[in-house]
Amino acid sequence: MSPAKSIPLSVRLSQDEADFIARFNSDDAVTPSEKVRAIIRLARARSDRPSSYAGALRLARELLTPAIDEISHAQNEIHQRSELLAIMNEWLPDMVAFVLATQIGDKTTKEDLLKTEEGLAERCFRLMEALLRLGVTERAPCFNPNVIRDHADHIVELSSMIDPTKKQKKEA
Repeated sequence: MSPAKSIPLSVRLSQDEADFIARFNSDDAVTPSEKVRAIIRLARARSDRPSSYAGALRLARELLTPAIDEISHAQNEIHQRSELLAIMNEWLPDMVAFVLATQIGDKTTKEDLLKTEEGLAERCFRLMEALLRLGVTERAPCFNPNVIRDHADHIVELSSMIDPTKKQKKEA
């Protein structure tokens, strides 16, 4: 397959837009033309819904990596790490990718919705479990060592009201 023919394109940009292109970082884009093509690829990826979880995860990471990298850099600068931020940095791309990859449309069945609900619930409860594990010790390994305990009381209270025997009674 021969490469697509390049078409010259001339545009007028504001100084702010030109500065943005100059600052824009992409692994494979150095020249202004390469950067514009990279921006077009990003815009296309965002407008075309990913057809697979892997594609959606790539897109989610691409969107979130700059913020996650800034958080990591800031933690490195102060020589302290928050486990809560580490958990969120791992969880968030997966959750975004799952939602993006979910194929809900005109022909969606109840089974499709059940699978989506199960996937969302599994991810939410995995996050909840990870965060609650941070509260097991007196001081959570976070910038604010009390952040988990300060926010978990209501969740613990609600979860204690769920009667695990009710599930067993329904199944019996």
